[in-house]
Amino acid sequence: MPLPLYVHSHHKCATRWQIAYLEKVAKLNGLTFVLEDSPFSLKRKGADITFFGNSSYSASASGELFGPHVIRNPLSIVESAYWSHLNSHPADEGSQLARQRAILRGADADAGRYLTLTFLSNGSLTPLGALQSWKYADERFPTLRMEDLVLGPRAAFGALIAAGSFPDLRLPDDDEFAFERFSGGRKVGQVAGESHYRSGSPESWRALPRPLIEYVVAHLGGTMGFYPEVAAELASSVTR
Repeated sequence: MPLPLYVHSHHKCATRWQIAYLEKVAKLNGLTFVLEDSPFSLKRKGADITFFGNSSYSASASGELFGPHVIRNPLSIVESAYWSHLNSHPADEGSQLARQRAILRGADADAGRYLTLTFLSNGSLTPLGALQSWKYADERFPTLRMEDLVLGPRAAFGALIAAGSFPDLRLPDDDEFAFERFSGGRKVGQVAGESHYRSGSPESWRALPRPLIEYVVAHLGGTMGFYPEVAAELASSVTR
């Protein structure tokens, strides 16, 4: 009998896209799918595929919930979160995010990006806090870059899923999960500021102030090691 598949990720790592993809995989193969926020709050065990959209290394490792770990360039997380917190992410009245939105709307863009960095780092289950504490040397959680995943999910995701759990798995066509399908027809790089799928570009982090970039590279070295192109650009002073 195949082992359950656990997929781990974090807010602002294309989690909505990942959920849609895994739901489709489950449907194509007659499997059960469960969405959980974090391993700390795991309520429904026994599903064929479980997705943790706000995962924690310590809880996942202690619970033996081994499986692929999908990350994103932390710099892109900051830039994406700034715009979604400012404009598009649902925020209940009086919530922490609603208060953050009010603060962001009173700040200029670069100040807002620094405020977003703080917001995303405040706690072990925030996206940057969780990425910073992840043990990337643990091969039971193979790391997959979101930037590669969205460009070719059959190749990037399919191999990990099939090798670990379901060797004869049917997978959706990549075209069905292209950025254009989720953005209303826009191509990667065509910006819509009010959309949750704002641009789809892996280069959006270049808009960040250079000191913020240097701070993230210094403090999230484990994650940034998967993005050597950032360090190369800093060394050549291409970013501002």
